[in-house]
Amino acid sequence: MLIVTEETCRQVVTRADGFKAVEAVFSAMSAGDAYNFPVVREAIGYADALYGFKSGFDRAGLALGVKSGGYWPGNVEKGLSNHQSTIFLFDPDTGRLHALVGGNYLTAIRTAAASAVSIAGTQKPSPWSAPGTNRHSSCAQPWSNVSLKMSSAGTFTRINFLLLARSRRNAICLLKL
Repeated sequence: MLIVTEETCRQVVTRADGFKAVEAVFSAMSAGDAYNFPVVREAIGYADALYGFKSGFDRAGLALGVKSGGYWPGNVEKGLSNHQSTIFLFDPDTGRLHALVGGNYLTAIRTAAASAVSIAGTQKPSPWSAPGTNRHSSCAQPWSNVSLKMSSAGTFTRINFLLLARSRRNAICLLKL
């Protein structure tokens, strides 16, 4: 069994790697080759923390895993990230545990990549974003992304706000101001 630390993840996984991985999973999900299992998330009744599990299987990439973790709002006072997680990867042929992977950095990369892939999807047709649907959003947690473009005078010339909401009808909204 492998143990991959947060530091190792930071050293070997780039933003570009995250983009490629998320794009591949969105495509696999659109083709029906990958899916998420129901999310479990609960308040634990201690430290105002939320804890849960997110899991899924990518038949195309032969990836089977679960992310265990949550949100501890008091961590910032301790010099820690409020979000904490660990990823458990399993051998899809046997079900045996293959690796424990630090999940904080990878969660940040995945969230940013989901945003970037979705933005790229609004710019051109792609196999994971059929017209009139946003099926690719089903594996992303709710998020928003704001990008600001400043003029040389230091004033904002454009603000892009992208919101992806997970609901009965996944919705994507891009506003340019």
